[in-house]
Amino acid sequence: MGDLPRPNPARAALSRALLEVVPGPVAWSGTGGAAHYRACGGVSRSLERIASWAEDEVDLLHLALGWRHARIGTELDGPLTLVIEDLPPVFLSALEAAIPRSTDLLVVFLDTARRYTEQGRSRWGRGSGSPAPYAEARGFRFGQAVEASRPDRLARALQGAVSERGVRFLHVLGPPMDAEAPASSAHRTEEAWLSSRLDRPRPSWPEPVEPTLGHSPEIDSFETQALARLTSDLTQIPEVVCFWARSATPGPLAALGRRLRRCSLKGVLLEAAGAAAAGSHPVVAVSAPRLPLLLPELFEMAVFPLTLLVMGGGLTPAHGSEEPNPAAVRDLAFLRQVPEITIAVPADEEEARGVLRGLLELPGLGALRLASSPAVGVPDLEEPSSLPPGKGRRLRPGGDLSLLCLGSTVFPAILASEALNSWGVRAGVYDMRYLEPLDRELLIQAASCGRILTAEEHCIHGGLGTAVLECLAREDRTDVQVEVLGIRPDLDQVDPEAHGLSAEGIVEAARRILGLGTGPGQQAREGR
Repeated sequence: MGDLPRPNPARAALSRALLEVVPGPVAWSGTGGAAHYRACGGVSRSLERIASWAEDEVDLLHLALGWRHARIGTELDGPLTLVIEDLPPVFLSALEAAIPRSTDLLVVFLDTARRYTEQGRSRWGRGSGSPAPYAEARGFRFGQAVEASRPDRLARALQGAVSERGVRFLHVLGPPMDAEAPASSAHRTEEAWLSSRLDRPRPSWPEPVEPTLGHSPEIDSFETQALARLTSDLTQIPEVVCFWARSATPGPLAALGRRLRRCSLKGVLLEAAGAAAAGSHPVVAVSAPRLPLLLPELFEMAVFPLTLLVMGGGLTPAHGSEEPNPAAVRDLAFLRQVPEITIAVPADEEEARGVLRGLLELPGLGALRLASSPAVGVPDLEEPSSLPPGKGRRLRPGGDLSLLCLGSTVFPAILASEALNSWGVRAGVYDMRYLEPLDRELLIQAASCGRILTAEEHCIHGGLGTAVLECLAREDRTDVQVEVLGIRPDLDQVDPEAHGLSAEGIVEAARRILGLGTGPGQQAREGR
């Protein structure tokens, strides 16, 4: 056993009963869970992995629910069993919010210190040492307490709980807290049994998922049209499970059926981590304005194959307001702070399919950002090519000026390039596609003319313009003039034209850089 702690007799008794009686998967964190999984001989390796990440009972709940969601379509031999060693009120609240009452979930509450008895102290209020009334008030069944020191009774209680359906609790009591009393012969037997099983070999982690894609239909706006095509592709990938953590309805994603789980923002990334540990590739749909709430957890997610669908970015009105949402216009700046993240901002629906395919092939964290801009309406391809991270494309050659764009500004930039060309100005257009990592070679090519104008549906700080300046500084290219066109924080307008993000606005900005003065469009805006 090495330096492992001496097994707790109540934990040892419960572990043995679970292995002998409960046919389904068991999620158990802490010292007891570690010993239980060692005794399993590595059978529940993915559950052992996620249980080791849980800092409390609520974390374990979300991780286990995500693991279970990833097993949709597979036959489990029994219910998902969750073993917890504390039962705070917040756990019941999280359980009530996370799952329907019909979910086949057995919660085994191992009360090793006997705190939740009539004689023990309780956090549930005066007059009752049991949380049973509070659990049953939420629609969960809470059985009679059973002593861990009575193996036969514990086994029968577990068998009865396993045969039931819905969310139910089994309360298992540890021995009376008498430090001077010697361990019973039954407990010594359980400890010896558990100790004899702790040196079994352990298997390796599952291999990363390698998904493939299909094709999709069309709808109206860019965000919904792209989402519809992405949904059609995702239905062809059995390894992908999706989590919808937005207040709006899932729209086209509802076609995923049981592979789509609607959940609250709190705990969604833990559920996604549980799904990843089960061998699936989780796709999590979140709203750009809510990204700041997810940042602390995202900093820990780079080790998982996880793809974020960030929706409602850019010039999205704040709730109950006609002004841009402050978080939505800075969503890319937030995402860029996450270590090892890959950020894709597609220009059209088919490019969204290609970058999704590239993100699903990553072993780590990726984000696909969709803004609420007008649909482009490009034809639906049978099988789009995977667009590798960090690779953009040149759409128009130039020589006098390079227009570097992301997402919704790409096609206005093409129109602006054609207008500038009619005046004898050679303006190249570059669709960067990925903000992180930025295509360094494409940027150096664009910088060869000495002038760059970046255009993005994002705040002028922290997005594409900032990334371009940072990259040029690392290359010591102080000879390149860079101007940044984006959402101005001082303008409370959701119209892209007000921020100069239309073809006309890009033309006017290009004329200023080239010293050609302002055109009639800019003069009209200044006269208003």
